[in-house]
Amino acid sequence: MRFLRLFGGVVVAEELPVEDFPPTPDTDFVEQPDPTLPVGSFLRAFNGTTWDRWRNNHTVLLFASDTRSGDQNSATQANFNGRGVSVVMDVTARSGGGQKIRCVVQGFDPVSGKYYDIALGVEDSNLTTKVLNIYPGILPSTNIDVNNVLPRFWRVQVRTTGGGTFTYSIGATILI
Repeated sequence: MRFLRLFGGVVVAEELPVEDFPPTPDTDFVEQPDPTLPVGSFLRAFNGTTWDRWRNNHTVLLFASDTRSGDQNSATQANFNGRGVSVVMDVTARSGGGQKIRCVVQGFDPVSGKYYDIALGVEDSNLTTKVLNIYPGILPSTNIDVNNVLPRFWRVQVRTTGGGTFTYSIGATILI
């Protein structure tokens, strides 16, 4: 087994035969002038109830490319240890005229069971790719970059005005 031992303020790693652990009563850690402490490391974060595996930046697909009409909600997403998110909406086609589309990031309040708006994307009628960023400390830009944190549970809502349909896809990258 590998242990760390403190010698005069310096931590030294050393191998200790397995048969020497656990210590016998005559070599108890408490009675030792230089106690040996078994050390392990794991990348976990406590969520208030259980331990979650630590995650790096990762990408999620919220809406695959398809033709849709009216307002749409993505599935509720669980944020394990991300501080922010970058959401990309790619609008490739529309039918009719005069309608507009907007991508909105919403947080979920588990106490009331309701969603609330965190960031309202730019409402647009053009066929274009829009990016919406939420991150603490980011320089705010109206409806594009929002200085906020991503809550534990969140979703994306697509809001449309006017009749007709849009063809779009939406993906997101959770940022630590």
